[in-house]
Amino acid sequence: MPNVETYRRGQVEQALWQYFRFGSTDRPAPPPVFRTRIKRLLELDRAKEKYDESEMPHSRFAFVDETPSGQGSDVSYTPFNAFCLGLGLDLLDTGYKQSEVVFLLRHIRTTLEDEFTRILEHPPLPRQAILAEDQPDCPTYEENDLRWADCRVFMLITKVEIKEVFGAPSNRKSKTTPLIFTPVFCYGIEALRAELHRMKFNYRKVLVLELAHTAAMVRDLLRKTTVVKRGRK
Repeated sequence: MPNVETYRRGQVEQALWQYFRFGSTDRPAPPPVFRTRIKRLLELDRAKEKYDESEMPHSRFAFVDETPSGQGSDVSYTPFNAFCLGLGLDLLDTGYKQSEVVFLLRHIRTTLEDEFTRILEHPPLPRQAILAEDQPDCPTYEENDLRWADCRVFMLITKVEIKEVFGAPSNRKSKTTPLIFTPVFCYGIEALRAELHRMKFNYRKVLVLELAHTAAMVRDLLRKTTVVKRGRK
């Protein structure tokens, strides 16, 4: 995905903190605990050997494009990398383990990159509804007797903890790696409704994440950040 924009880690932390604060600027600096969450995800991603046990195709890293060189704060991040970190924090917030976050995002990184590019071609407006005729390439929904563009993208993820219901694992790797089904992507609320309508006894639990606002807002917030200078201890 061609993208000439790159940012320092401090800028990524600023943008993600403001995003998780719903755009509020009253506390512009992320607290240490928030920065530590990001740091641990990045460190786990760099310690790749332990999590390369899957036999399924996957990217080498979840949050960077190539092997990082130097200190973590010196690495350059694209808006897509920051978007992946935002999803990683969302997954942590829903109860996923750090290792599960890295595992999942490595396996779907290529798909997420395609979705990220598609979203930014027709991004949502975070605090403004869009009339259908103003964004004809997005799905639509009806509300208050008007037809609105629905540029949201929902990702549905199913993770299995009770693995034994699928039979004994064939090898040690299968026993130690997470069991997460390939995510389903739904474009707009009507597509999400249709997907959830299928739920019954054998499909009764799923995690839903909305991606489009994360992609658009993180990209825009990054552009408003300043470079953070870090001292060495």
